[in-house]
Amino acid sequence: MSAKMEDPYIGMIFTHLASHCSFLQNSVQDQESLMQRTKDATRRITAHYADLSTFEICGHFDEALTFYRSLKDVYDPKAKMHEVSTPVRKMIFKVQQMASDAVDILGGSLPQVDVDMGATDMKAFAVPSRKAGGIELDIDRIFSEKVDILSDIDLETDSVISSTLKRTFKTICEKTRVETLSCKAYQQLHLDSAYIRSRLLHFVKDAHPLELLLDELMNSAADRCGNPVGLDPAFVHKCLLTGGGDDE
Repeated sequence: MSAKMEDPYIGMIFTHLASHCSFLQNSVQDQESLMQRTKDATRRITAHYADLSTFEICGHFDEALTFYRSLKDVYDPKAKMHEVSTPVRKMIFKVQQMASDAVDILGGSLPQVDVDMGATDMKAFAVPSRKAGGIELDIDRIFSEKVDILSDIDLETDSVISSTLKRTFKTICEKTRVETLSCKAYQQLHLDSAYIRSRLLHFVKDAHPLELLLDELMNSAADRCGNPVGLDPAFVHKCLLTGGGDDE
């Protein structure tokens, strides 16, 4: 596992488990009690690991925010635009590690098929309009569905991955709310979020809550940008077909 086992919280839980090993030699009722205690402790370990993974993934987004702040709305011949940022690529890699850990510990499998970017709806790569002084964004928020972020994590691979991604996406939404973004930074986030959408949503059975959170991310970014002009969805799609690299 990526989470270090010297973590004091995890060590405390394993100490708690060891103190109940004597139940194995007792009655069936005692063994059932041990089984329940073991499940409870395992659930706590799993939830803690999801929290640690969320923290690590969001750390890479902090690096992305530092990069976004450096993007100014002035011409820079050395700038590499329309390329997925390195910190966001690190985010994807960390999620893949976390998902692999979940499979190793809890069983199950991860999707083996590649995402067919050619069949993706162009609407998935569009960003919200900011016409009428942001009124459209306010209306979207009023009628948007609420995503349960802090629900209990079940001892299933899909639950661990889904919960970690929901917490991660909500966290990066809140981090974006306090930023000031240039138009170039907004466009970079547009491409990065589209890359996240294309690479991570297939990891879970129900991707709808994650889609809502990614929409919320771009809404938050639009709020924090004086001129939120997104990239053309067809162009974003073309960039992602090349693996998120520079298309120029």
